[in-house]
Amino acid sequence: MSDFNLLSKNILFEIMSKIKGNIQFGSLDEVLQQIDRTILQNLKNCIHIAFNSNLCTKMIVDSHLMLAQYCLEELNFKENSEDNQKCMLFIESVLKAMKYGSKKASELFPIILQFENLSDCSLKETFISENQNVPEFMFLQWINQILGCLDSPLIDVVSPLLIRLCQVYPKAIQLPLKIFMEKNVYNYERSETFLKAKLVPLISDINLDMFVKAISNVCCPFTQLLEYMNDVQESLKTNNLVMIKLAFENVFKNCFITEENQQFKGKEFKTLDIFIDSLKSIFEEFQSSTSNLNNVCIALTEIKKQVDTHKNEYCSRKMSTHLINYCPWLAQYSNHNIDSIEIPGQYSGTKKPNIDNHITIASFKPNVQVICSMRNPIKITMVGNNGKKYSFLIKFGEDLRQDQRIQQIHEVINDALSNSAYCCDRQLSLLTYLVFPLSKKLGMIEWINNTVTLKDFICESFPGGKEFGMKQLHSKMVEHYRWLSEKSDSSNKLAVYVQATINNNSMVTVAKFKQLIQSIPEDILRKSLLNLCHCAEMYISLRSKFITSFSVLSICHWLLGIGDRHLSNTIVSTKTGFCIGIDFNFAFHTATSIQVIPELIPFRMSPHIVSLMTPLNLTGFIRETMVHTLKTLIDNREMLLSVMQVFINDPSADWAKIAKTLTLRIDSDFNSKEIQWFPKQKILSGKDKMNGINPIEILCRELEISCISNDYKKALLNILKSDSQNNTYKRSELQKCNITHNQQIDCLLDIATDHQILCLAYSGLQLWV
Repeated sequence: MSDFNLLSKNILFEIMSKIKGNIQFGSLDEVLQQIDRTILQNLKNCIHIAFNSNLCTKMIVDSHLMLAQYCLEELNFKENSEDNQKCMLFIESVLKAMKYGSKKASELFPIILQFENLSDCSLKETFISENQNVPEFMFLQWINQILGCLDSPLIDVVSPLLIRLCQVYPKAIQLPLKIFMEKNVYNYERSETFLKAKLVPLISDINLDMFVKAISNVCCPFTQLLEYMNDVQESLKTNNLVMIKLAFENVFKNCFITEENQQFKGKEFKTLDIFIDSLKSIFEEFQSSTSNLNNVCIALTEIKKQVDTHKNEYCSRKMSTHLINYCPWLAQYSNHNIDSIEIPGQYSGTKKPNIDNHITIASFKPNVQVICSMRNPIKITMVGNNGKKYSFLIKFGEDLRQDQRIQQIHEVINDALSNSAYCCDRQLSLLTYLVFPLSKKLGMIEWINNTVTLKDFICESFPGGKEFGMKQLHSKMVEHYRWLSEKSDSSNKLAVYVQATINNNSMVTVAKFKQLIQSIPEDILRKSLLNLCHCAEMYISLRSKFITSFSVLSICHWLLGIGDRHLSNTIVSTKTGFCIGIDFNFAFHTATSIQVIPELIPFRMSPHIVSLMTPLNLTGFIRETMVHTLKTLIDNREMLLSVMQVFINDPSADWAKIAKTLTLRIDSDFNSKEIQWFPKQKILSGKDKMNGINPIEILCRELEISCISNDYKKALLNILKSDSQNNTYKRSELQKCNITHNQQIDCLLDIATDHQILCLAYSGLQLWV
């Protein structure tokens, strides 16, 4: 061990001996190169000593990780991923550490796939030879990133690994591969050939195909029809007649009951029959020789409006709670004698799967629960062959791969927090859950028992009960929007917010916001927690867990640029008070740079959340927790930034497209605007947060690239750079860079509680609660 420690001092000694020996360096670059060579040699010696001295596995793994970490820091510092020597050392070190089961090394693995020179002969050979010694299960958490390399020059690099994974764990690869193959056009012809000839035969499963088809019908019928009609509209933009015809055929095949699909579609789907003749008429017009695609598009838009109206009426009444009414095939699943479909979540990539003991689906409970939200997702319960129940939320019409990636980053964050003594002692962590995409528009989310949305949690404690509370929040939201509208002659939502921001001065805006705050009981959140408690000790415990978990969640969401934190996007455990984030449609600052009503708040810190922390409010426990969480994550910046970079550059995760789709709910004209994704800027924002850049500077940069008008942008920038009217903190005096963790948190809390910013934000966020 003493030899191992001495090596860290040798770097300085070797440089000093050269200086004392009057050895001349030609330039500063030569000095730096000599230091680099010495560091690399000493790190290699560490590995040699650890391996040949029969030291424990942990020491061998740590020595490989030290070398990998150094190479990564150098590659990131020089912003050059084409340094073949360091790339090769990084690949070797990471894969050798993975060979010993290192979880930290497996988190570094996807960085290898980002190397632009990975297809070079030497790096390719190193990658292929070294990964053969790694247990296959360690690659499973990154299967989407590996598959993403298939349609690129890296196809020859990853194809042997993919064949291995399909042979050893075919069930883990089936759905990710099916989703990857949903793309219509491949950049490399060889990719499609390889997929169909080599991989598909290894994983094909007709029972799984039927299962996915069945699950896709556990949804609101109108949501399903609207989604497939959206596909037709998207295909019309391409002017590709083959694609348009296929999109129309998918509408009739997948949305309406036919002889072929009647076992998969329940009687709830008969409500769609009123639209079939109109859609067939439009399809016939499209197929006619005199068809005009513009007329087809207009006719389709009109029918969509009718479908949307019927959907609102359908959802306003009580939807069926019987599974058989959505999908008879699932309701009668136990009669099909299928024992091969596994309960999701048994291939985590963190431990070797015991396939022989994997739990399979035996049946489904006959009743379901419909959740009241935009897409009306449905909760179903599977019964495993072990007799246990497993509940999942079925979401149709959303690409859940984005949520899946955010959960993966959350797990990396948890690893960092668990290695901090302070965070570990106080049990600071994020609660993660399984997100299981089945296709680009369908997926399942693990149901977390004994949880309610923050909105329901608060409304339960209103004097008149939950229903009264819901009505009260809605009426105040209407009042808020009506006030915003006073400065605008237009009925257009975007124009309302633009004019309100430009024309209302800070004093008037703050006064209105205080009025909204006072309309809700100040102690409403405290009452919600008290309702769960039998004694004072229990209240103190629940309040502490609520505050700490909400603080950790807030800082992590700021680092990841997660927005749209309305009252239904946080759920609260009624057993522990733990706060959990859900629905991550706006990530990496897309809520600021893409939303037509840009979000300026770094996280939700509304007045009633602050009042829960009386008497210390923001100066006590919540601030301390935030500071320590931020410090811990900054201490692990290389790992976190590297994983963030992998997801930001991931071609299968279209962060901008998802954000744009949701933005269309506010501004229907937004579809005509060209949205650009700036991955380098998103990565820079992450680095700047870790490197002590003023949060205002980062936010202003994101706002600068947004599509909003210059007048609106200028007004928002002025508000950001001015001091808050309701806080004593002076954010305008904070320097632009090199600020401390404490200063970062003070600045973030100031922005998050600035009444002017909160009052001019989108009213649907209900930031006055």
